[in-house]
Amino acid sequence: MAKEVIVPRVGEVPEATVLKWLKKEGDKVEKGEPIVEVDLFKLTKQLEAPVSGYLAKRLAKENDVVQVGSPIAVIAESEDELKELMGAKPAEVKAPPEKPPAPVAVEEKAKVEVVAAEVPKRIKISPRARRLAQQYGIDITKIKGTGPGGRIVERDVLRYIEEMKKAKEAIQPRVKEVRKLIGKRRTIAWRLGEVWKTSPHINIIGKVDLSKAVVLRKKLNEVLEKKGAHVTFTDLFVKAVAKAAEEIPEVNAALENEEIKIFEDVNVNIAVDTPEGLVVPVIRNPHKKTFEQVAKERADIVKRARENKLTEKDILGGTITVSNLGMFNVSFFTAVLNPPQAALVAIGKSEEVPVYENGSLVIKPIAYINVIVDHRIVDGATAARFLNAIVDKLENPEKLLLDEEKNLVPLPITPEVKTITIPSAAPGTVEKRVSEKKPTAVPKYRPIYKDEELEEPRRIVEEYMKALRQYYKFDKESAQAFFRFSGATTRSYVLPEKIKHLITIAVSVAIHCKECVAIHVRDALEAGATPEEILDAVTPALLLSAGPGTTMLEIVLKSIEAFMKERERK
Repeated sequence: MAKEVIVPRVGEVPEATVLKWLKKEGDKVEKGEPIVEVDLFKLTKQLEAPVSGYLAKRLAKENDVVQVGSPIAVIAESEDELKELMGAKPAEVKAPPEKPPAPVAVEEKAKVEVVAAEVPKRIKISPRARRLAQQYGIDITKIKGTGPGGRIVERDVLRYIEEMKKAKEAIQPRVKEVRKLIGKRRTIAWRLGEVWKTSPHINIIGKVDLSKAVVLRKKLNEVLEKKGAHVTFTDLFVKAVAKAAEEIPEVNAALENEEIKIFEDVNVNIAVDTPEGLVVPVIRNPHKKTFEQVAKERADIVKRARENKLTEKDILGGTITVSNLGMFNVSFFTAVLNPPQAALVAIGKSEEVPVYENGSLVIKPIAYINVIVDHRIVDGATAARFLNAIVDKLENPEKLLLDEEKNLVPLPITPEVKTITIPSAAPGTVEKRVSEKKPTAVPKYRPIYKDEELEEPRRIVEEYMKALRQYYKFDKESAQAFFRFSGATTRSYVLPEKIKHLITIAVSVAIHCKECVAIHVRDALEAGATPEEILDAVTPALLLSAGPGTTMLEIVLKSIEAFMKERERK
């Protein structure tokens, strides 16, 4: 008796994509022998013959999309049955409903009857031309006839169709390539589309100081790389998220059938970029594993993900997801939840940022963390507590070490400190400064950059001026208005020109405008400002902006030194 090969269900995706047939119709197969490869839930799976016999029918072609639970092939158990089945009409595979194909009509086909009814009788047109015009929904009053007496003939309609196609193509973007929505990309589209429609997302955003985490990672790798393990920041994030989820269990949950399930296991999915698209393999209970175990498991699962060799165990059973885009130079991002999970943690790259501590600017590696949660399951306050728990684990990373690995690094962990000293007033000088109205003496600025590093401000200004020249050519009137406005920002009315430039530099730092900083630092120095006065002016902006503005300090220093070097050469 013939047996059907059924497409199994993996995860909640209701369909699969046929990737590759391993057997031809008529081939002999053994029970358990793979006959076809399909993509199921971002997983390449080989479907096996349920009995020994012959592959009688392949019910779908490669790249076809078929429904889970439908037959994809028929196995005949005998040669007689094979002959009978191969001569029969193939059964249909249940495919997902598709949208009806778009009409080829140049104009709306629905208007054909109306057009035909409204055609004035005086228009001369041949029967074949009329049928063709009706087929494409064309208003024949718009066609110029070239037949006898101006009669519209078939070639006139064909010419009109070609003209309309060319006109339409002229205003449409040119298509470089068309890719079918199949395989992993189809699964991604379906799952994320569903979760976006059903799950209200909220984002809770914070920053974390990775000073100690950087040191811990460095010390661990000094020991573990000899054992074939390399610890990445993703490993630190995975352990920190798992540990925090253990403390705040409400985020380690899912909403299924109007029930909120809070999981005991903390299985962390990690987002992995592959040639076929995003996959999220799982590391189970990483907070209960050593860094060596997590690093090796993460390296293995990422490698197999990119080689398309993941199994069902590798992708099912996750309870919370971590996505790290720091390696792509991304500072901050948001993401879509991994259904049906309640939470996802998105982490960007760490950036060296000046932080005010004990009267000094301390350079620290700071990263943004975004906790995205399903607001049906998790409240904002709960998400905030979860974020704070993650920050606590990363800022005190010794909490991530298991007892058996605490001997691998010296404890407590001491971060490497880079400090920019801010001159402070001596005791009693505040009153003296008020009475004498003289600034406190500050140390002279000392250059710290190499000549090649000072090319950056010059390049920034050149690119900015080039863009302005292009803008002037494109819209002269608007460009002139812009120049008048820009000049007004530093024109002296009551305050001296130098002071106006110093204020403009501080504002430029706060709004993170590299071009403005590079230009106005030069203008301020030309107006008589000293490097010390410029640094004094930007210090409040650095302290108050705290985020993006603080990264502008390097542009300020390079701009100062570039001007000083140029003045020395002259």
